[in-house]
Amino acid sequence: MLLLNLSNGIMKRKMEKTEIIEGSRLIAEYMGYQKEGEFLYTLYSKDKPTPSSIQMDIRNNCKYHSSWDWLIPVINKINKEFNYFINRPYDIETEFLEVVKFIQWINKYGDDFHPCDFAIELSKLHVEEALKQASEKAEIETVEWGLGIDYIVDKDSILNAYPLTNIK
Repeated sequence: MLLLNLSNGIMKRKMEKTEIIEGSRLIAEYMGYQKEGEFLYTLYSKDKPTPSSIQMDIRNNCKYHSSWDWLIPVINKINKEFNYFINRPYDIETEFLEVVKFIQWINKYGDDFHPCDFAIELSKLHVEEALKQASEKAEIETVEWGLGIDYIVDKDSILNAYPLTNIK
């Protein structure tokens, strides 16, 4: 079983409305909803259509990004179908983004999908973010010598730019 949690660091940012709508669309389709219009999705029971069918407008009343009651069934389905455990980081927006990324991988690779490949790609995201943070947080000291100026980079400022606690 693969355990993955990106609760800190890379995924921690404010989501755009378009990102929420697109992510909600992917999740709705993964959960069996059928597209009925540009933003309207319907989940039919086995005897479709029935009065017990559920409709939602992913722009307004879809709450995968803001309600654990909506997101947990998606996580449970992923866990069951792929033997892949998404560790809940106590931050629903981060979890939403992780679920969306996972579904994008499923859609991209289909039967060739393997959770280890997904973990490798997410690891690459951590490395990219770590390098970015190091480049932004590196502390450089200017030292004047008799013959010119030297620049000394504080090694610890680079090593501590992206704490290992961001990877769980």
